[in-house]
Amino acid sequence: MEFALVAPVVLVMFMTAIEVGRALWIRASLQFAVEEAARYVIVNTDDCNSTAEAQAQNAVLGLDGSSFSFSAVSSVSGSMNFCEISITYDYTVITPMVPFSATFTARSRVPTGST
Repeated sequence: MEFALVAPVVLVMFMTAIEVGRALWIRASLQFAVEEAARYVIVNTDDCNSTAEAQAQNAVLGLDGSSFSFSAVSSVSGSMNFCEISITYDYTVITPMVPFSATFTARSRVPTGST
């Protein structure tokens, strides 16, 4: 009798812990991918767009490349040129017990030289 009362609560808590861990892992993977693209742009200052995107897609582990959107935009602030890199991912849970969805965004801004 006690098991029938406690098991659903424990199961929901267990699945919630798994989903929170998965969400944090995905968020960390996105930030890692942006940082890898930023490192590439720092070394190759002339390439802020297409190859930086490929670097980010290669660095995202465990996610389908079509499931996130990537942008790398050159900008000027004062006398410095910058490359602003961002990845956006729409997170949805894999278990129906925990109704949650979120949009994760990871960003990085690196200098690419002076004007």
